[in-house]
Amino acid sequence: MAYMQWGDQYMIGIKEIDAQHEQLFELVNRMHAAVVNGDYPSVGEKILEDLIDYVLEHFTTEERLFEAEGYPQYEEHKQQHDLLARQVLEIQEDFKAKKIMLTFELLDFLSDWLKNHTTDSDLQYGRFAHAREKS
Repeated sequence: MAYMQWGDQYMIGIKEIDAQHEQLFELVNRMHAAVVNGDYPSVGEKILEDLIDYVLEHFTTEERLFEAEGYPQYEEHKQQHDLLARQVLEIQEDFKAKKIMLTFELLDFLSDWLKNHTTDSDLQYGRFAHAREKS
């Protein structure tokens, strides 16, 4: 069974964003497998790099949509993105400097953030976008 199980509860109803969220879940699952199987640092470093790159790409996608649609919570949502971006880039630097290892605590942090952000902030945006489509 996957560490993070993708399901309807995480879908916000915007195909592009839902597909990216599902991919983020898959990347966290790959990182989990690397930790469980002891396949780090080499495999773990590549997965961490892929995850960070994809997180940043995903944030750019969301923020582009926010701006285009005049999303009123744009600044607040962007601040959440900026905070996580700083945190994961610090994690990456620390990992490369061998100050930290990929651990279950790190996985829990990433999965909790992804689940909570998706079901709260991103869902709010999804509701806004759908309401806007109806008007």
